[in-house]
Amino acid sequence: MEFGVGTYIDQIKNSYYIVVYIPKILIGLGAVLILMTLIGPCGVVTGNSMCLSAYLFLSSAMLIGQVVIGAYGLKEFSGSTYAGLGHLEELLLSNIKAYYNSPFPVQSAIDYLQKSFDCCGVKGISDWTSPPPSCCEKFESNTCESNRSKGCGKEIYDYIQSNMSLIWKVVYGIAGFQAFGIVTTYALLLRLGSD
Repeated sequence: MEFGVGTYIDQIKNSYYIVVYIPKILIGLGAVLILMTLIGPCGVVTGNSMCLSAYLFLSSAMLIGQVVIGAYGLKEFSGSTYAGLGHLEELLLSNIKAYYNSPFPVQSAIDYLQKSFDCCGVKGISDWTSPPPSCCEKFESNTCESNRSKGCGKEIYDYIQSNMSLIWKVVYGIAGFQAFGIVTTYALLLRLGSD
């Protein structure tokens, strides 16, 4: 049995509409952070335990959410089992199949990835029925003379793997600061309660 967040992530990860959802999620998180930065200091300055309790709740919820998402990412993209490679290839393939009907940002993202990683398609050019110009390795007289032959799936996955150490160091550092803020807020609440 899967929990709600995992089911929701599974629903959107295989869809090219992820380009639409990510900005909305980030805007929502930004709004929560703005609210937190207003509530926390107000609670400290005024000694209002209600504001501090709200800050403590929001901080804890954010940390728990980050841990859940981080665990999901760790499960998908760490180790040598390539568990995440299959999901990544499915996502790329669904975007390639919808390329010509996709919104411009999706097309631009695919083109950027293919040019940056010097690749074409997920496993190769055969993933395309009609390859876009970003698959072309050499142009001459406005025609494609040769296409890129290697697929992007493994290239992108290897890139993510090579940067996982740095990503986790940053994640653990941020989580440490958040945990410190939660502990100090709780200590301040206890102190206000005893006064």
